[in-house]
Amino acid sequence: MIVRVRTQLGTWRINNVKANDTFGTLRERVETEHKTDLEGHSFSLDAGGKQIVPDVVTIKEAKLQNGSMIYVTVNEDRTIFTTPTNTMITKEGNLVTKEVESSPDGFRPGLLPLRSMKMHWTLGEFVEMDSKFEYKMKRQEKGECKQVSLDVKCITEFQNYMRTLDYRQIRVAYLYGTVKSDNTVIVEAIYEPPQNSTDIYFELLPEAEAESERVDTIAEYLNLKRVGCLISHPPREEGFYFSGYEVLFATEQQLISCNGYDKQDTFVTVKMTVDEKSNVIVEGFQFSLQCMEMVAENVIVPSNNLGKCTVQPTFTAIQV
Repeated sequence: MIVRVRTQLGTWRINNVKANDTFGTLRERVETEHKTDLEGHSFSLDAGGKQIVPDVVTIKEAKLQNGSMIYVTVNEDRTIFTTPTNTMITKEGNLVTKEVESSPDGFRPGLLPLRSMKMHWTLGEFVEMDSKFEYKMKRQEKGECKQVSLDVKCITEFQNYMRTLDYRQIRVAYLYGTVKSDNTVIVEAIYEPPQNSTDIYFELLPEAEAESERVDTIAEYLNLKRVGCLISHPPREEGFYFSGYEVLFATEQQLISCNGYDKQDTFVTVKMTVDEKSNVIVEGFQFSLQCMEMVAENVIVPSNNLGKCTVQPTFTAIQV
């Protein structure tokens, strides 16, 4: 399973976590994989730090599920930033910008100089090393989801709700339903987690995680599961499909559903808005395996240009 760890420096994903792993094991992995130090700080199940979890407790005993969020404060002065980033998430869950200095002699921005890794490099070794930070952007011909069908009553009620807001806010929701043998997704229910939103930005409230887990449990009793997410937004100019924040949110949900980016499942993102004549437009999307990898590896972050994502300076993205 994937466990998300929210710190004052950002949200980190820990992959391949087992139910019998202890929080002590998780602590070691966070410190090793993210080159940080957690000495003097304990994990908590809530953003306020009231539900402290001892290191001896297992993931199963804490009742964590795939994609669960836990919270911890790291020692910033003992943290090594391997990739510079302009976007950070505060402990309150707000996105802020923060400059991270890197060595001017680094192999790439945010990385060590080649000589700090080893003294002698062949051309082949250099090319192989460099290729790990280069992404060749390719269109994925088809996704796993063949078609998505939404319950008419559910989507109509959500449309009516958005009309009461005059489509002036972004709202996100989770979709629950089933998947047929031909990979058609059937949506039977829509759940909107607690959130704050404007016409350009949204954020889930701290209680959204726990409430969503309860909804997941109720859905299981009804033989339903989370099959996608819905993003409804105000009208936009032609060609502006998703903001950078929306791309990262939806891809994050898809990563949780797929338990990583090794394969793609039928998790679908439904987009709903209105055109200039107030006609409702509902479309289904899936984010590619390459997009999933780039989000998981922190290659892309939201841009100041809402209709785009920014590639981190450590990496290179080439359109082919």
